[in-house]
Amino acid sequence: MPPSEFFSHLFCLLLTCNFLAVHSKMLKQFFAIHAQIGTTSSTAVDPLLELGKIAKSNSIWFHVDAAYAGSACICPEYRGYMNGVEEADSFNMNAHKWFLTNFDCSALWVKDRSALIQSLSTNPEYLKNKASQENLVVDYKDWQVPLGRRFRSLKLWMVLRLYGLEKLQAYIRNHIELAKLFEELVAQDKRFEVKTSYQSKLCGMLDQFK
Repeated sequence: MPPSEFFSHLFCLLLTCNFLAVHSKMLKQFFAIHAQIGTTSSTAVDPLLELGKIAKSNSIWFHVDAAYAGSACICPEYRGYMNGVEEADSFNMNAHKWFLTNFDCSALWVKDRSALIQSLSTNPEYLKNKASQENLVVDYKDWQVPLGRRFRSLKLWMVLRLYGLEKLQAYIRNHIELAKLFEELVAQDKRFEVKTSYQSKLCGMLDQFK
């Protein structure tokens, strides 16, 4: 349910005013802005570029959550929804939602990896090794939570290797075409009212609940 241009600008204006009010009181109530590219329930998209500028001007962390619809950005025609993502300090998408990967698997990117490493690094005696101690390798144990838990990355790697770019794009596009067909069928039924549709999501209302 992408917001209209009017509501996007209105939201950013209200957020800016809120920051000005906070600064005028010398308070530090904000530590991050969390924007969405396709919420799981309704596929809403936030104005990333404007929110990113607000975050940057106020020196706070800007995170972009592409949990559901981020998978569609593998197709060039849907990458417009990511305009402004370069302003983000971190970005994530859930591969288990729309990327042919079984539950659970989420991918996280960070602009400054040191922030992630400082948060997750652990170095007990039984994990120490010469290569890591001398910075000869990238020790990915410091980039994630799992340590000895299950290796979630492997299943995503297998999906990428087995399907490849073209088949993954075809998979996404097929779902979107099916959603359009479903919308046409629902629109023909007078018992339903289509409220909004976007990518593979359709939000509607049954007549008795209006």
